[in-house]
Amino acid sequence: MLTSSSTLLGHIAFALNQYANHEQVIREYMKAIRTREENLDELRRRRRTVMTKADSAEKKLSKM
Repeated sequence: MLTSSSTLLGHIAFALNQYANHEQVIREYMKAIRTREENLDELRRRRRTVMTKADSAEKKLSKM
């Protein structure tokens, strides 16, 4: 009986370890996605800034 309990606990421990490993991989993927989204937001913000500056410069040129 003790051997069976020990074997069962060993299987449970192994399964929990595997689950934790898979969860860590998923967390890393999610973090990478979040980082890419943040970088994309930064690029969009810079693009808007450049477009605004370009429009302002174009208006100044058209007034001349």
